[in-house]
Amino acid sequence: MHTAEEVEAVTAALAAFAPCPRPWKVIGSERTADAVQERLSEWATPSSNGNTFLYWISHGESDGEDMALLAHAGSPHPLIHSGISPDDFLRYLTARQNHPDAEGTWAIVVIDACKSGRFVELLSARAFLKSNGPRNFLLVSTSEDGAANLGVFRHALETVLGTTFAADSTIDLRALGDELQRNLRGCPVVPHTKMGRALLHRIVPAAAGAVTTTLDVLAEIQAVIDQLPPDEQRHFIPKATGAELGELAWYFEGREEERDTILRWLDTGADGMLVVTGAAGSGKSALLGHILLHTRPKLRSILLRTGHLQPLPSGVPCPSDPFDAVIHLSGATPQELIARLALAAQLREIPRDLLLNEQIEWLLDGLAQRALPFGVLLDALDEAHAPLVIADQIVRRLAEVPGTRVVIGTRRSTKEGPDLPPQVNRDLLDALDMNGADSDLAKSVVSVNRDSLAMVRYVRRKLETAEKLDRLVASSQQIAMAASELGDSGREFLYARLAVHEVIHESDLLDDLTSLRNSSHRQLFARAAQRLSTRNPAFRPLLHALALAQGRGLPLRDGIWATVAAVVAPMGATINDEVIHDLTADAAPYLMLDAEAGQTVYRLAHRTFIEHFNSTGEKHEHLHQQITEALTVDGDFRLPKAELNPYVIYHLPAHAAQGQLPAWEYLAQHTRVLDRLDSTSITSQVMTHAFGRITLPPAIAGAVASQHMAVTNSQGDRRGLREVATAQTTGSFDRSHGEPDDTLPTWSVTWARLNTNPLHLTLRGHTRGVRAVVAFFMPDGRTLLAAGGDDGAVRIWDPLTGTAFGEPLRGHIGGVFAVVAFPAPAPDGRTLLATGGNDGMVRIWDPVTGAEVGEPLRGHTRGVRGVVAFPAPAPDGRTLLATGGNDGMVRIWDPVT
Repeated sequence: MHTAEEVEAVTAALAAFAPCPRPWKVIGSERTADAVQERLSEWATPSSNGNTFLYWISHGESDGEDMALLAHAGSPHPLIHSGISPDDFLRYLTARQNHPDAEGTWAIVVIDACKSGRFVELLSARAFLKSNGPRNFLLVSTSEDGAANLGVFRHALETVLGTTFAADSTIDLRALGDELQRNLRGCPVVPHTKMGRALLHRIVPAAAGAVTTTLDVLAEIQAVIDQLPPDEQRHFIPKATGAELGELAWYFEGREEERDTILRWLDTGADGMLVVTGAAGSGKSALLGHILLHTRPKLRSILLRTGHLQPLPSGVPCPSDPFDAVIHLSGATPQELIARLALAAQLREIPRDLLLNEQIEWLLDGLAQRALPFGVLLDALDEAHAPLVIADQIVRRLAEVPGTRVVIGTRRSTKEGPDLPPQVNRDLLDALDMNGADSDLAKSVVSVNRDSLAMVRYVRRKLETAEKLDRLVASSQQIAMAASELGDSGREFLYARLAVHEVIHESDLLDDLTSLRNSSHRQLFARAAQRLSTRNPAFRPLLHALALAQGRGLPLRDGIWATVAAVVAPMGATINDEVIHDLTADAAPYLMLDAEAGQTVYRLAHRTFIEHFNSTGEKHEHLHQQITEALTVDGDFRLPKAELNPYVIYHLPAHAAQGQLPAWEYLAQHTRVLDRLDSTSITSQVMTHAFGRITLPPAIAGAVASQHMAVTNSQGDRRGLREVATAQTTGSFDRSHGEPDDTLPTWSVTWARLNTNPLHLTLRGHTRGVRAVVAFFMPDGRTLLAAGGDDGAVRIWDPLTGTAFGEPLRGHIGGVFAVVAFPAPAPDGRTLLATGGNDGMVRIWDPVTGAEVGEPLRGHTRGVRGVVAFPAPAPDGRTLLATGGNDGMVRIWDPVT
């Protein structure tokens, strides 16, 4: 590629950040020393405040020591003098960064030349030594001591900006440098800035996809989107577009009746709740995102003006900004939802010591006292943490507050999913108390049912756009026929989206669509996986790696995705970030872009795709063992100069647990990594998969036994605490795995001989003696422990993590001597706790919310020492309580009445 074309390609890679190119005014043959000096002088004296990206392409030379030069048009060959030296360049860079109009800005300098690595190293060293030297810049080389290949840097830049940081609206210059260096295979990339000081701000989307709008209009649209909260940007807007990963396009079709119903409800209802529900893949989120487009005035205006949104029919209202809180509930806990609602309502900060039920009451009271109405848009209730609790205890009650309107998207049941048969269960709608809601204006249900005509239009638009962009060779008759067959297939929108993608990549399918019409979602994915593997053998292991991912997905940063994929890749397959970049474009409908722990991650879009790999018969224990080894080795190599990637910190224990004993043994041999992992994650995985099943390696046993101290002490104490706990639980002490890391521990153990105790998990919280313990089940299937003590508190723990569940239940005066769990009367389904105390009271609690249920049961004249639950004689079916006290009485109670 010619250098001018390469410059244009690099500029295009930076399009997401709205660069303003400053091209040469002279032709290449006239770019002599004087011309170069003049151009650098112009660069060093900016006419306005702004960041700068300098891209230098030329020949370079170095002796590997103190001589490094960059050529200009008048330089001799071989290049031994009359070139641009690091000192020459440093003068201009210093002048630029010290210029008053460059205050607070950053500079990126890319030297794309032969032996540019040594030039960058010398330039960096001289900048460090210069007292008034430049600051806040990044130096990038594209070769070490050999020739530079034009295009290598561009590919690295495209991958890092367009894939590694795809979900990041801002990119730290140091993080950018780390990823460029990794993609440039270790070529010197040197940051001269502090973390958080220099940020690249995304202005327009990295890939415009099918959009034919001019760049300035794209920038205008994105500028408006950038003002929206993260959930609106990352979830609702992409869902509304109907586009693929990396596109900013608008394919939304149909749902006019449902849209108009929701808009009228928003326009006329003062309070209440409207539920948007439907089968998995029916387009609930897309509809809610479409509603949001219409109700955000600035976004609506520009989309209408550019033709990406059609005007509403006459008579259909379009309220402006009816939502004060717009929240994607996937993975959200009840406490997180309350905190976000409180923030949106501009209430004061929630007191930290409140129980969940007290937080709920605090929120509802605060909203009731507001003089202004409060609108809430929620989506993906079925994907929340404890969705039934959120539905029953928060959302249902929220909608009852005068002046509060709630629109929420959810499946009808927690049991629904793609390719699963229809469910009779309606537990989510029941928890929202939506039975008979259609007859009440304050409570409405909008069912998103199949819309064949809209699907036909959607398929036609997708195929027509692909044909216009030369991605598909098809006649208008073929497109019309495919739209009719696929759109009128009796499936949901998700099916149409996946089927269309296969047609675009295999135009021969247009001649016979039978195989697609007969395919399930899972079968469509299997077809795509085979097609992708044919194109590039690395694509399948990359997808397989996502099926093995833990948490919300795999990041590209620090090579995590590539490292996991290498475990399942065939011999000879090339796995790198550039290949991943290509995969994200080719497999867009099957991938989800997300963020976790402050970094962009990718995962398979639906569990049915994960099941494709789970059914292959491969031994996943062996794969997770290899993943554990690969991530551990990589992490150990990075330490102590760099921190572990957050994915390793929080999810390596999950891979070790599924890799079973060999994986735990391998991790135990690398204590430098082990001591930096999240202690709660280690404990949770051990208690779930290993405790009582295998003999844990001593270091792992010590990590679990010291968890209750590790979570409250500094990172530097982790090794010493683990070593003491190892000696206490195993009777052995082994220092064979390396000396203490001076960058982490403040102390460690040299010698230990202690009385041993069996491995156990310590649940710390009670300040005095514990009198009673009971296990009970949560609605989501978890087992919790409740304990009452002499300190008058009932504390609840998750025994798999060793962490407290909620705040202590307080109400008894004096000690709590008895605790029992029993089911609430049907159809409630909750588990309740009954406690007996030294005050003679029997109290009933909801362990989820921490609320006391009803009034205390009074009758005993002295302390209650025992409580037991038992079923009343048939056919009654109620649960009764029997209590025994120091007063010599046994009393029987109906805990409800």
